Amino acid sequence: TKYQKKIGTYDKQKWEATIEQKILYGLTHVQMKSTKPNTDFIDLDLVRGSSFAKAKPKQGFMTVAKLATFRCLFLPLYSKWWMQQTSLSIFTLMFCLNVWNNDILEKSREVGILF
Repeated sequence: TKYQKKIGTYDKQKWEATIEQKILYGLTHVQMKSTKPNTDFIDLDLVRGSSFAKAKPKQGFMTVAKLATFRCLFLPLYSKWWMQQTSLSIFTLMFCLNVWNNDILEKSREVGILF
């Protein structure tokens, strides 16, 4: 709007106005200067730490470990959860591997090899 444009012209730093004028009149007469980065400045985030809040876990490590163990051991009972967390194809693959592993364990018990 007209009001925003008017405020925008007064709300500029001196260097912004200078750059804008140089862009409008062309950059052919602007002198190029070579400078080195100033390493004297310190990033305040490094000194103070981040101002963003860090996510804290809602559950403790033992609870997470227990849930993970149960969900892996009793894979068919947690089928809905596994499909939500991964996908149907990944769950199907894991289920087939689980059945295959149980079949191998059962056959090894028949032969007399115990794990």
